[in-house]
Amino acid sequence: LLSWYFRTVNSVARRDDFPKIIIQQTRELPVPPLDFTNTADTARHDQIVAFVDRMQTLHTQLAGAQVVQVRDTIQAQIDGTDREIDRLVYELYGLNDDESRIVEQAVAGTPTAPATEDEDD
Repeated sequence: LLSWYFRTVNSVARRDDFPKIIIQQTRELPVPPLDFTNTADTARHDQIVAFVDRMQTLHTQLAGAQVVQVRDTIQAQIDGTDREIDRLVYELYGLNDDESRIVEQAVAGTPTAPATEDEDD
């Protein structure tokens, strides 16, 4: 999400294949604060940490996997875990389904279709 945001707001990131990232620019990234007295924030944090730990384990397993079917199974688990992390990050930033879809399409390089009104309206 932050990579997409950075490329969207930073002209250097859009015009250069290897943009120079300046420390000040990273300090300006909108990172929402977590309130650990809030049980929802604490639970979200703990879920993200658990998914990141799982992702590290899966990548280690993938690197050591010798059988194609095992590699495919582990890769499917990595992809699912990545989607769960994305979902939690979108939730953290308060993105709705449409906004999340815009980010995912932009990251995938798929053009976003403009929202259309129902023809009956």
